[in-house]
Amino acid sequence: MPIVDAVFEIRFSAGVPISSVLPGLLFSKLEGSKQIIRLPTADIPEQMRLMDPNLQYAPILRIVWGTFNVNIGDRSCSVGCNLPYPGWTEFKRAILQINQFVGETNLLAAIERMALKYTNIIPTSVGSSADIADYDLRLGSKDAKNGLFHVRAEIIDGEYLHLTQLASKGAATLPDGTTLCEGTVIDIDTMRQNFSNNQPTKFFSMLPEALDALHLRTKAMFFSLLKPETIRMMGATYD
Repeated sequence: MPIVDAVFEIRFSAGVPISSVLPGLLFSKLEGSKQIIRLPTADIPEQMRLMDPNLQYAPILRIVWGTFNVNIGDRSCSVGCNLPYPGWTEFKRAILQINQFVGETNLLAAIERMALKYTNIIPTSVGSSADIADYDLRLGSKDAKNGLFHVRAEIIDGEYLHLTQLASKGAATLPDGTTLCEGTVIDIDTMRQNFSNNQPTKFFSMLPEALDALHLRTKAMFFSLLKPETIRMMGATYD
Protein backbone atom coordinates (compact mmCIF):
# COMPACT_ATOMS: atom_id res chain seq x y z
CA MET A 1 0.00 0.00 0.00
CA PRO A 2 1.77 3.22 -1.16
CA ILE A 3 -0.50 5.63 0.80
CA VAL A 4 1.43 7.66 3.39
CA ASP A 5 -1.16 10.40 4.03
CA ALA A 6 -4.91 10.80 3.52
CA VAL A 7 -7.05 13.86 4.36
CA PHE A 8 -10.68 14.83 3.74
CA GLU A 9 -11.61 18.51 4.09
CA ILE A 10 -14.69 20.66 3.81
CA ARG A 11 -14.66 24.46 3.54
CA PHE A 12 -17.66 26.59 4.31
CA SER A 13 -19.03 29.97 5.26
CA ALA A 14 -20.49 30.35 8.73
CA GLY A 15 -22.16 32.93 10.92
CA VAL A 16 -19.44 32.63 13.56
CA PRO A 17 -15.99 31.03 13.48
CA ILE A 18 -16.74 27.37 14.02
CA SER A 19 -13.41 26.93 15.79
CA SER A 20 -15.03 28.49 18.86
CA VAL A 21 -17.76 25.83 19.04
CA LEU A 22 -16.76 22.59 17.30
CA PRO A 23 -13.75 21.48 19.41
CA GLY A 24 -15.76 21.29 22.63
CA LEU A 25 -18.65 19.55 20.88
CA LEU A 26 -16.41 16.93 19.30
CA PHE A 27 -14.45 16.35 22.48
CA SER A 28 -17.66 15.64 24.39
CA LYS A 29 -19.15 13.32 21.76
CA LEU A 30 -16.24 11.35 20.36
CA GLU A 31 -15.56 8.05 22.08
CA GLY A 32 -12.13 6.62 22.80
CA SER A 33 -8.81 8.32 23.46
CA LYS A 34 -8.61 11.96 22.38
CA GLN A 35 -6.50 15.04 22.95
CA ILE A 36 -6.86 18.70 21.91
CA ILE A 37 -3.73 20.39 20.56
CA ARG A 38 -3.56 24.15 20.03
CA LEU A 39 -1.81 24.97 16.74
CA PRO A 40 0.38 28.05 16.12
CA THR A 41 -2.33 29.68 14.00
CA ALA A 42 -4.46 30.03 17.13
CA ASP A 43 -2.13 32.77 18.36
CA ILE A 44 -3.07 35.01 15.41
CA PRO A 45 -5.98 37.35 16.31
CA GLU A 46 -9.34 36.17 14.95
CA GLN A 47 -10.01 39.34 12.94
CA MET A 48 -6.63 39.07 11.26
CA ARG A 49 -7.29 35.44 10.35
CA LEU A 50 -10.65 36.28 8.84
CA MET A 51 -9.21 39.12 6.75
CA ASP A 52 -6.30 37.11 5.33
CA PRO A 53 -7.33 34.69 2.52
CA ASN A 54 -4.37 32.49 3.39
CA LEU A 55 -5.55 32.08 6.99
CA GLN A 56 -9.34 31.84 6.64
CA TYR A 57 -9.19 28.07 6.21
CA ALA A 58 -6.04 27.35 8.22
CA PRO A 59 -6.46 24.87 11.10
CA ILE A 60 -6.38 26.36 14.58
CA LEU A 61 -6.94 23.33 16.78
CA ARG A 62 -6.33 19.63 16.32
CA ILE A 63 -8.08 16.76 18.04
CA VAL A 64 -6.02 13.59 18.06
CA TRP A 65 -8.69 10.90 18.09
CA GLY A 66 -7.32 7.38 18.12
CA THR A 67 -5.85 6.75 14.68
CA PHE A 68 -7.32 9.97 13.22
CA ASN A 69 -6.58 13.68 13.42
CA VAL A 70 -9.37 16.28 13.21
CA ASN A 71 -8.15 19.75 12.22
CA ILE A 72 -10.54 22.63 12.88
CA GLY A 73 -10.32 26.15 11.47
CA ASP A 74 -12.65 29.14 11.41
CA ARG A 75 -14.12 28.01 8.07
CA SER A 76 -12.81 24.49 7.60
CA CYS A 77 -12.74 21.03 9.12
CA SER A 78 -10.58 18.13 7.98
CA VAL A 79 -10.10 14.50 8.98
CA GLY A 80 -6.73 12.83 8.46
CA CYS A 81 -5.26 9.41 9.15
CA ASN A 82 -2.25 8.40 11.17
CA LEU A 83 -0.05 5.71 9.65
CA PRO A 84 -0.69 3.00 8.77
CA TYR A 85 -3.62 3.98 6.55
CA PRO A 86 -6.65 2.03 7.88
CA GLY A 87 -8.43 1.58 4.54
CA TRP A 88 -11.34 3.41 2.94
CA THR A 89 -14.10 1.72 5.00
CA GLU A 90 -12.66 2.91 8.32
CA PHE A 91 -11.60 6.30 6.96
CA LYS A 92 -15.05 6.95 5.48
CA ARG A 93 -16.73 5.98 8.76
CA ALA A 94 -14.61 8.53 10.64
CA ILE A 95 -15.28 11.26 8.04
CA LEU A 96 -19.04 10.74 8.25
CA GLN A 97 -19.06 10.73 12.04
CA ILE A 98 -17.10 13.98 12.30
CA ASN A 99 -19.18 15.70 9.64
CA GLN A 100 -22.41 14.63 11.31
CA PHE A 101 -21.33 16.60 14.37
CA VAL A 102 -20.27 19.55 12.20
CA GLY A 103 -23.75 19.63 10.67
CA GLU A 104 -25.38 19.45 14.08
CA THR A 105 -23.86 22.79 15.09
CA ASN A 106 -26.33 24.49 12.67
CA LEU A 107 -23.77 27.27 12.23
CA LEU A 108 -22.81 26.65 8.61
CA ALA A 109 -24.33 28.98 6.02
CA ALA A 110 -23.07 27.27 2.84
CA ILE A 111 -20.62 24.58 1.75
CA GLU A 112 -17.88 25.96 -0.49
CA ARG A 113 -16.00 22.78 -1.38
CA MET A 114 -15.03 19.30 -0.34
CA ALA A 115 -11.71 17.65 -1.11
CA LEU A 116 -9.97 14.31 -0.67
CA LYS A 117 -6.17 14.21 -0.75
CA TYR A 118 -3.94 11.15 -0.95
CA THR A 119 -0.15 11.23 -0.84
CA ASN A 120 1.47 8.10 -2.24
CA ILE A 121 5.12 7.09 -2.22
CA ILE A 122 6.11 4.22 -4.47
CA PRO A 123 9.38 2.78 -3.10
CA THR A 124 12.61 3.01 -5.04
CA SER A 125 12.71 -0.79 -4.96
CA VAL A 126 9.87 -0.77 -7.52
CA GLY A 127 11.83 1.50 -9.86
CA SER A 128 12.63 5.11 -10.70
CA SER A 129 9.92 7.70 -11.43
CA ALA A 130 10.48 7.17 -15.17
CA ASP A 131 9.93 3.43 -14.68
CA ILE A 132 6.82 3.87 -12.55
CA ALA A 133 4.78 6.80 -13.83
CA ASP A 134 3.35 7.57 -17.26
CA TYR A 135 4.67 11.04 -18.09
CA ASP A 136 7.06 12.97 -20.31
CA LEU A 137 9.08 16.00 -19.23
CA ARG A 138 11.18 18.25 -21.44
CA LEU A 139 12.70 21.68 -21.02
CA GLY A 140 13.36 22.99 -24.49
CA SER A 141 15.31 20.28 -26.26
CA LYS A 142 16.44 18.65 -22.98
CA ASP A 143 14.88 15.48 -21.63
CA ALA A 144 14.29 16.05 -17.90
CA LYS A 145 12.25 12.97 -16.99
CA ASN A 146 15.22 11.04 -15.56
CA GLY A 147 16.50 13.80 -13.27
CA LEU A 148 15.23 15.31 -10.03
CA PHE A 149 11.98 17.25 -10.45
CA HIS A 150 8.74 18.30 -8.78
CA VAL A 151 5.78 19.02 -11.08
CA ARG A 152 2.34 20.37 -10.13
CA ALA A 153 -0.64 20.36 -12.51
CA GLU A 154 -4.36 21.16 -12.26
CA ILE A 155 -6.45 18.65 -14.19
CA ILE A 156 -10.16 19.26 -14.80
CA ASP A 157 -12.30 16.12 -14.67
CA GLY A 158 -15.94 17.11 -15.19
CA GLU A 159 -17.18 18.65 -11.95
CA TYR A 160 -13.97 17.66 -10.18
CA LEU A 161 -10.54 19.27 -10.11
CA HIS A 162 -7.39 17.22 -9.45
CA LEU A 163 -4.44 19.14 -8.00
CA THR A 164 -1.76 16.64 -8.94
CA GLN A 165 1.89 16.60 -7.95
CA LEU A 166 4.59 14.27 -9.18
CA ALA A 167 8.06 14.29 -7.61
CA SER A 168 10.95 12.07 -8.56
CA LYS A 169 12.13 11.72 -4.97
CA GLY A 170 10.46 12.04 -1.59
CA ALA A 171 10.30 10.41 1.81
CA ALA A 172 7.75 9.69 4.53
CA THR A 173 8.95 10.02 8.11
CA LEU A 174 7.40 9.05 11.41
CA PRO A 175 7.04 11.57 14.29
CA ASP A 176 10.24 10.22 15.87
CA GLY A 177 12.18 11.04 12.70
CA THR A 178 12.41 7.48 11.42
CA THR A 179 12.19 7.26 7.63
CA LEU A 180 9.29 5.02 6.67
CA CYS A 181 9.91 4.88 2.93
CA GLU A 182 11.55 6.75 0.06
CA GLY A 183 10.61 6.86 -3.60
CA THR A 184 8.46 8.52 -6.24
CA VAL A 185 5.76 10.82 -4.82
CA ILE A 186 2.31 11.00 -6.39
CA ASP A 187 0.09 13.47 -4.56
CA ILE A 188 -3.54 13.86 -5.67
CA ASP A 189 -5.87 16.44 -4.10
CA THR A 190 -9.30 15.98 -5.69
CA MET A 191 -11.93 18.61 -4.99
CA ARG A 192 -15.49 19.36 -5.89
CA GLN A 193 -16.58 22.98 -5.63
CA ASN A 194 -19.72 23.39 -7.72
CA PHE A 195 -22.75 22.00 -5.95
CA SER A 196 -26.27 22.23 -7.37
CA ASN A 197 -27.35 22.88 -3.80
CA ASN A 198 -24.70 24.07 -1.34
CA GLN A 199 -27.04 24.22 1.64
CA PRO A 200 -25.49 22.33 4.57
CA THR A 201 -28.54 20.15 5.27
CA LYS A 202 -28.61 18.93 1.69
CA PHE A 203 -24.83 18.49 1.58
CA PHE A 204 -24.61 16.34 4.69
CA SER A 205 -27.55 14.17 3.58
CA MET A 206 -25.80 13.35 0.29
CA LEU A 207 -22.31 13.07 1.76
CA PRO A 208 -22.07 9.23 1.95
CA GLU A 209 -22.67 8.89 -1.79
CA ALA A 210 -20.61 11.98 -2.65
CA LEU A 211 -17.69 10.62 -0.62
CA ASP A 212 -17.65 7.36 -2.54
CA ALA A 213 -17.77 9.23 -5.85
CA LEU A 214 -14.92 11.50 -4.75
CA HIS A 215 -12.86 8.50 -3.65
CA LEU A 216 -13.40 6.70 -6.96
CA ARG A 217 -12.31 9.76 -8.96
CA THR A 218 -9.17 10.10 -6.84
CA LYS A 219 -8.41 6.41 -7.21
CA ALA A 220 -8.93 6.51 -10.99
CA MET A 221 -6.62 9.51 -11.27
CA PHE A 222 -3.88 7.69 -9.37
CA PHE A 223 -4.03 4.62 -11.61
CA SER A 224 -4.09 6.78 -14.74
CA LEU A 225 -0.64 8.14 -13.78
CA LEU A 226 0.95 4.69 -13.51
CA LYS A 227 2.40 2.58 -16.27
CA PRO A 228 0.59 -0.75 -16.84
CA GLU A 229 3.65 -2.72 -15.73
CA THR A 230 3.69 -0.78 -12.44
CA ILE A 231 0.10 -1.75 -11.75
CA ARG A 232 0.88 -5.39 -12.55
CA MET A 233 3.91 -5.35 -10.28
CA MET A 234 2.15 -3.72 -7.33
CA GLY A 235 -1.21 -5.37 -7.81
CA ALA A 236 -4.49 -3.62 -8.58
CA THR A 237 -5.62 -3.30 -4.94
CA TYR A 238 -5.86 0.29 -3.78
CA ASP A 239 -8.27 1.28 -1.04
